[in-house]
Amino acid sequence: STLRRSRRQRQMCIRDSLCVRIIHGKGRGSGDRGPVLKMAVNRWLRRWDKVLAFVSARQVDGGTGAIYVLLDGG
Repeated sequence: STLRRSRRQRQMCIRDSLCVRIIHGKGRGSGDRGPVLKMAVNRWLRRWDKVLAFVSARQVDGGTGAIYVLLDGG
């Protein structure tokens, strides 16, 4: 069934992926320019083909000063 195929594909995707955390800081020292490094990392990740998804980290892992990145390990 479609549901079963979809589940199998998700499992394969997760198995062949790698999740990393990037700590870029919150940019508090950047002044009026805003979080320079955070924005640069965001732009870079959007252009990299190996990046499947990224999101701000949990508060305990750095909150908005860090991101989790799901990379295609294949």
